[in-house]
Amino acid sequence: MALLVILGCSNESFVSDDASTDAIANDVTSDVLDASEAGDGCAPPPICSQLEDCASFDDGTYGPFASSASSGAMVSITSAERVSCPNGLMATIASNGASNATLYDDHKLGTSPTTAHPILELDVFLPSSPPAGLSFFSLYASVNTTSASEAVTVLLASASDGWYLSLVSSGSTKLTPPPRVGAWNHMKLDVTFNASTSATLTYDRQDGLQGTAMLNEDLNFSSITATGATVGVATAAAAAATTAYYDNIVFTPP
Repeated sequence: MALLVILGCSNESFVSDDASTDAIANDVTSDVLDASEAGDGCAPPPICSQLEDCASFDDGTYGPFASSASSGAMVSITSAERVSCPNGLMATIASNGASNATLYDDHKLGTSPTTAHPILELDVFLPSSPPAGLSFFSLYASVNTTSASEAVTVLLASASDGWYLSLVSSGSTKLTPPPRVGAWNHMKLDVTFNASTSATLTYDRQDGLQGTAMLNEDLNFSSITATGATVGVATAAAAAATTAYYDNIVFTPP
């Protein structure tokens, strides 16, 4: 399988403290009941630490991520599908050959280390019938070899016989059980880039089943100059129009 990633009313009357507390409690209870009766089912966005780059899209922005779209592809904030309210991210590619609809977050590494450990955690709504050869999210490292600078990319990809965790131009491992399609999955990609690069993808299908896929590959490079994350749909060749949805992205750079 050959894959390529394109890189606030006031009340002035006096109220006792106890009465105030009771009123607040009643208000909270009422709010909870209202939300429950509405059947919204929204989860809160994850707490984002100072060491993480996060995007829940609920404020109408991409957060620290930049967007990229080519050849008729589109990335946009939407309320059609989301995990936390009110928004998620929609990424759509058209059937126009090589294209990408992604968000990305690139981090330069000033000391050029030989090891880097980025982590990407997110919710992803995978399409029901994706064509083969699509990437849906990835972690990458820009590395120096003896002769050139190149990208090492670990990604979730669709194939004709299922879903794979792949290291571009190297190995891959099939996801068993497969992630759910036409539904939300919570996924976490943890990669250590070095001479013996390792990657672990854990995922919760939100139906009682979980899965883990792992990769280990020996790579020949002398140093790492940058790492980053991409979230969205990308293809290196003509493919049917495809849409995926994303929410609650948390990228932890090295």
